[in-house]
Amino acid sequence: MDAFIRNVRVFGDGRRLCSSLSKRLADGKSVVGVYGADHAVYHALAEAKTGRTLASLKGSAGTGGIKEWKVPALLNHVRKKVVQARWNDIVSLDPHGLSSPRPTIAATMACMEIPELRDSLIPDGRVVNADQSVNCIKVAIEPVWDIPKLAKRLQVDEAVMRSHLAEWTLIDRLKDPDYDIFLPSIGGTTVYLFGDLQAIVDPKGKIAARPHDECNGSDVFGTDICTCRPYLVYAIQGAIERAQKGGCGIIAYFRKEGRAFGEVTKFRVYNLRRYQEGGDRPDMYFKMTEKIAGLVDARAQELMPDVFHWLGVKQIDELLSMSKDKHEAIVGAGINVVDRVSLPEEMVPKGAYVEISAKISSGYNNFQPRQSEEDKNRRELFTLECVRERCNKILSVGLDDGLKHFRVDMKRLEPTVSRVVHTMKRKYPNFDIPTHSRWRQFEAGDVDRISELNQRWTRYNVDSLERTRRLVDLTAISVLLDAGAGKDWHYTDHHGGEEVFKRSEGLAIASLDMFQACSFSSEAGSPQVDAAGLRQLGEDDLALAFQIRPDNPLIGLTGRYEMLQRLAKAMEANPQIFDNGEGVVRPGNLVDYVLREAHGQSSSVSIRVLWQAIMDGLQEVFPDSSGLHVGDAYTHYALHKKDSAPFHDVVPFHKLAQWLSYSLAEPFDQLGIRFVDSWLLTGLAEYRNGGLLVDMGMLAPKRPEEVFGKKLKVTDERVVEWRALTISLLDKLAVAIWDRLGESEQTMPMGRILEGGTWRAGREIAAEKRPGGPPPIEIDSTGDVF
Repeated sequence: MDAFIRNVRVFGDGRRLCSSLSKRLADGKSVVGVYGADHAVYHALAEAKTGRTLASLKGSAGTGGIKEWKVPALLNHVRKKVVQARWNDIVSLDPHGLSSPRPTIAATMACMEIPELRDSLIPDGRVVNADQSVNCIKVAIEPVWDIPKLAKRLQVDEAVMRSHLAEWTLIDRLKDPDYDIFLPSIGGTTVYLFGDLQAIVDPKGKIAARPHDECNGSDVFGTDICTCRPYLVYAIQGAIERAQKGGCGIIAYFRKEGRAFGEVTKFRVYNLRRYQEGGDRPDMYFKMTEKIAGLVDARAQELMPDVFHWLGVKQIDELLSMSKDKHEAIVGAGINVVDRVSLPEEMVPKGAYVEISAKISSGYNNFQPRQSEEDKNRRELFTLECVRERCNKILSVGLDDGLKHFRVDMKRLEPTVSRVVHTMKRKYPNFDIPTHSRWRQFEAGDVDRISELNQRWTRYNVDSLERTRRLVDLTAISVLLDAGAGKDWHYTDHHGGEEVFKRSEGLAIASLDMFQACSFSSEAGSPQVDAAGLRQLGEDDLALAFQIRPDNPLIGLTGRYEMLQRLAKAMEANPQIFDNGEGVVRPGNLVDYVLREAHGQSSSVSIRVLWQAIMDGLQEVFPDSSGLHVGDAYTHYALHKKDSAPFHDVVPFHKLAQWLSYSLAEPFDQLGIRFVDSWLLTGLAEYRNGGLLVDMGMLAPKRPEEVFGKKLKVTDERVVEWRALTISLLDKLAVAIWDRLGESEQTMPMGRILEGGTWRAGREIAAEKRPGGPPPIEIDSTGDVF
């Protein structure tokens, strides 16, 4: 007993955690039943065969000094006072079971692979890996029943309940009120947790959950008489997707086979249903169970919410269950349910319509509306992998001279490589090229303005984390304002010797000046970007700050302003990413979001974490010129095939989102966070890179009169083709540059090739060929794409 108290009495914060149930369990004097649940009899057989005593499994001995590893995230979670708020209400498990000498709860890290979900999940490097496996925590829980509290929960007389338990288990001691704790020989519960456990206790966190009762035939072997496995798979996907949005997904799997009547009874019911007069039909579904078992259901769903109480769940935003009994049990336990998510009808096996029809008739939620492949295919368009894959398909057609608008001349590859390498050497003789980022424009005029900011903030005792948040704020707002300015606009830097800057550099300095003037902040004197501050900003304020006059016109002012308002709205709609928990909604809180996913001493994290946060959190910010609700993505005839699935003829670019990703990597790098797979980012489909390819002859319009001298919209097929070919040919250029210089993707990644070579060379050759340096193909810019 002393050892038990030493082990579980106190956690790191000094609070006493040993419940009365745990004390009695360790004491053993008021306990009836044995550890091991439904495996206990096998322990007995093992002892009989080997002559050895499995004392530690019986709970009569400790673990022999073994220091067991426990999942830190879960252990820290259950130590929180807010999580333990309802532990006294738990009746069917020991909430302190993780810490007992003979644990009744154990957890481990796991990687899940579900065949039905292959190609349906979007890898993010955090929840879903590149190979579509899924990271999760799995928790095993053995049943521990507090008999007096159990009777109260079920609203039955305790003596009557004890009598029935004794009758069905042949354990007479269950009738003795001195025995409060029962270790029943039944199957336990396994819980699968996806995503951030903090979302469970965060008032703004979102939870998707499914309580699922075992059905071996369907869950494991795929038999089609019920919807159990389809719903389980659907719920797992919902839990994963909720986790990817910054929330937490919970699958609680209860061993209550055949409505807790067992498989033998269940199979007998199947036979009675099938071979009754008139065959299997919904109106007799429940009656057949009652004929065999005497009852419709024996699962005691009132016990099920204990698992959610143990995790500290107060609200389930998406209950992935149609069951009225489970819904009533959860709500009855004081857990709020926001939305019930039903199984889509198309996922019902052909042999399961009798079951599901009977359940819906009895009060279960109805089906989700039938869904097409559209949602899945639309989601795919937001992945980095899809950008490269679709562009490569268009290039493949182009290499066979099968495109309508452009001819690809790979003979011009080497001259283009030479031009790019020459540009690199001239600007960076030692090839110490920085990455392509908005920060380069902040250095216009050879002034390191970011260093000046950091030094100033350090003098004012701003810590490194807040400095990084501010830099993310600045970078994000400046990137979103960085569309083509037009050749007639300029910006005078009144804080830096009245130097005049044009194009990207001018936009960068203008946005920096606004940031330092706290124009994007709702807090006076606080240099940050927040939703409230953006809402206070007027279009006239933006025009004044950017020095716009009749003689100094800026292209796309309204488009830029509207994008800032969409940014405010998008951040407010995604508090799990952008809210600091105190109501301050800003891009800088991306830092905290990403830090939660950093791991190891190297503080490494997948670029997919940042990408997913940008695409989920800012999707409404980015332009949707095509009207397809897929962002910077457009249809192209070369991808269209007869009877092809929806969206398979769409090519995504997400130029602004990728430019933002490249740029945000710099402040994260200053904080010591390294994105390990940034190679997933592609070259940027914008007019400097694309213009280089046209000016160097790698791309030539087949009908120049239809391209040159025209102002083309971003949705125009000619522009879509030009941009797609640009992305794929940038990959070809990169490989050729690596070969020529003896470099590799690791030593000279795409971001450095863009900065030192293609983007810079594209600007230079444009200036050589055309007064003012406009690109060879003119885009009708609205200020939110180019």
